[in-house]
Amino acid sequence: MGLLSKKAKADADGDVFHDVQEAWLHDAASDEGGYACKDKETLERQRSAIFEFVKEVGKKIILGGGNLMNMSMPVKMFEPRSYLQKLTDVWVHPRLLDRAAETRDPVERMRLVVAWFLSGMQYAFDQWAKPFNPLLGETFQGELDDGSKIFIEQVSHHPPISVFEYVGKNGRYKFSGSSQPDVKYKTSQNALQTFAHGARVVTFHDGTKIDIKYPTYYLKGLVYVPEPRAELIGDATFTDARNGLECKVQFGPIKTAPDPLLRRTDTVHGAIVSTAPTSDPEDVVAGRHRFIKAFHGGKGINLHGMKVMSVLTGNWLSHVDWDDTRYWTLQEEEGDEFVKDPIRRYHWKSVKSPLPSDSQFREDLARLRDGDKKDSQKWKEIMENRQRADKKHRVKYWESKGLKYKH
Repeated sequence: MGLLSKKAKADADGDVFHDVQEAWLHDAASDEGGYACKDKETLERQRSAIFEFVKEVGKKIILGGGNLMNMSMPVKMFEPRSYLQKLTDVWVHPRLLDRAAETRDPVERMRLVVAWFLSGMQYAFDQWAKPFNPLLGETFQGELDDGSKIFIEQVSHHPPISVFEYVGKNGRYKFSGSSQPDVKYKTSQNALQTFAHGARVVTFHDGTKIDIKYPTYYLKGLVYVPEPRAELIGDATFTDARNGLECKVQFGPIKTAPDPLLRRTDTVHGAIVSTAPTSDPEDVVAGRHRFIKAFHGGKGINLHGMKVMSVLTGNWLSHVDWDDTRYWTLQEEEGDEFVKDPIRRYHWKSVKSPLPSDSQFREDLARLRDGDKKDSQKWKEIMENRQRADKKHRVKYWESKGLKYKH
């Protein structure tokens, strides 16, 4: 683990981190940046399965064609969970959304939503095994210890689309939308690239909505390097149209930053701006000064003369700072449990009486949970063939009605 900063800062609750060791870089952080796969056994198993898969699929993968989410892969590559279950991994740390629901300040609410979003990104790469592709009509119902609920359903197979609704405790906010992943193999980079398409919005009890656009996920060095790693690239955008606010978070180094941590590839930086150009030139000058000072002259977001409301710096593997206040740290969230045990405190659990279509009832998943890969593979093929047969019946039925079936 490495230290994040030599400067003590107050967090959003007013507590001061006098001990800089309270903010740590994630154990799995790669020296090259990003989240590294350090489990050698898992790595060897995955690479063996990847070679086997490439031999079977061949040219289509090598040339980067097709969405890997639509392709059947061997069970030995999988973890015993569905994509619907994995989708929830990053939507944790509800206390940040609780505080966002409590505040009446639109800028503070935006800060907290961004902090919540970034605080969960590390969990996207907790498991280097692939989840099972969900079946059409498959569902997952989960809950957090604080009473938050989530419901997800697979509503389309080609393209793969999952819709979800996450309701916070007491119904003071909900996070809803759709996920449409498009996964490509980039031969030249020896990497998997995932475009996280879909519409996602956090809606609060007072009617405020914050729309979220996701960054691109990269898994680099899958086959030929000693330690593959995961990166987030591009940017994430948060838009509050009602209050005229937008935040663009960029993923990548601030090359001229004095803090070495902010020169890593897992750095995050950005700003909340008013989407209406300010009529006061002094607001623009003051905002740009704060923005440039935060990045020590580094090239950042083009603000187009808009008023800067707040400046973000941090790292999705360690901490989030808004201006001079620390909103989240990995160590604060996980405490000593994180240092001693990788099992995180917050995670979604299946509800006691889910629908019969719930992921946990899948035969192939159940067999893999029991450690029987051979039987799991058999059941996976049975279920995939059943889904293909169902599709033929649906196509035939809707064509008889003069309509085209697209799912």
